Amino acid sequence: MLNRGISKFLPQAISNACWAFAKLDLIHDDFLEAAGSHAAEHMHTWDSQAIANMVWAYAKMEVCHDRLMAAVATTVTGEVYSRPDAPSHSKIEEFTCQEVSNVMLAFARLSIYTTEVLQLVETEMSKPQRLKDSTQQGLVNIMWSFATLRYYPAKYFHAVMPHLARLLPRLRDQELANCLWVFGRLAHHPGRLMGALCEAVDHQVRSNPDFSLQATSNSLWAMAVLGSAHNSTAMRLVQYLYSHEHDYLLDTHLHQTFQAVLLARVQAIMAGDKGLANRLVMPPKMQAQAVKCWKSMMRNSRVSVFQQDVSDVVAALQVEHQMEYLAQDGLFSVDVAIQRGGKSIAIEVDGPYHYTLNTHQPLGHTLLRRRLLTAMGWTVVSVPYFDWNRLQSGLDKAHYMARLLTQHGCELPDLDLFQKP
Repeated sequence: MLNRGISKFLPQAISNACWAFAKLDLIHDDFLEAAGSHAAEHMHTWDSQAIANMVWAYAKMEVCHDRLMAAVATTVTGEVYSRPDAPSHSKIEEFTCQEVSNVMLAFARLSIYTTEVLQLVETEMSKPQRLKDSTQQGLVNIMWSFATLRYYPAKYFHAVMPHLARLLPRLRDQELANCLWVFGRLAHHPGRLMGALCEAVDHQVRSNPDFSLQATSNSLWAMAVLGSAHNSTAMRLVQYLYSHEHDYLLDTHLHQTFQAVLLARVQAIMAGDKGLANRLVMPPKMQAQAVKCWKSMMRNSRVSVFQQDVSDVVAALQVEHQMEYLAQDGLFSVDVAIQRGGKSIAIEVDGPYHYTLNTHQPLGHTLLRRRLLTAMGWTVVSVPYFDWNRLQSGLDKAHYMARLLTQHGCELPDLDLFQKP
């Protein structure tokens, strides 16, 4: 194709070639650069199937072609006319549900956050006919894509819930786990559907010998975030871990399983079920691996510019503190720790990856961390990046931190910087 010139081929032929490369796990840099550049330049002439196949292939190969993805975003959100005297319609209306799902997966896997695309997809895929035409995999993939990109789709959640409830008996283990992970990731409690999700997971664990460790980890973590991990389903998931103690589990899943079990035990104790709390324990070998990985990650924590800035302001308030304080035998690293008068205050310096990008709601992993620190006796004080970035001067920051700390019971000395001239 390169020898003949990429422009001599039809869009469908180019996208099919890219799809074949992806399926075969073959990456030809020159071809992908030429195909992506050609597609970006002529995207307005391509049909929806060619576009969806093209971006799916690039995402599958983990190749981010900036011009291609920018052209896709512009095309998908653009207006088109079927004929000169007809009203315009959005290009996305020409995409099938599966094609929309493939485009969303591509943006998510390549970590491309485009507000206009996400808002348009949320509105379009919340339409009753779209929900009716979507497959169960398509629905779950769109939810997963929103969550991966840290976009909170309130409208889509409201519209999709009845369809999920109807589809639950047909969802496979990974689809169930992904549903739970989405709700946990975005800290969105699905209401009455939560009980049905737990029952469906419980059934899968009992009846499906191929239920995966990844699905187990994601389900348990999400249930802990959503306050539903002190029940028989959580216990069954922990028992499943024992039967697969020697199987390989990625460090990421070890971390989240370890945190989930810790929080599940806290929830069981708070619910008055100490017996369940005592049984909610990871298999010894798996726990040892998780603790080792976790402590290694804590020791390698780095101080960010934002964190240093907050520390400098706390120092200006004449409050003794430590940065990256290792708490609970090194299991947790507190961003900025204050320990005075018998009180332990954890200042959590929360950057963008702690929140949804469109609504600034705390993500599930952030809430889980705060709850565990609280359970260990820490008073958690959050400093969100979007609040901090609005502060114009050092004095503004000092006033902000002084107010936060006093609200959480930290006594401050009288300082000249707060005195009016």
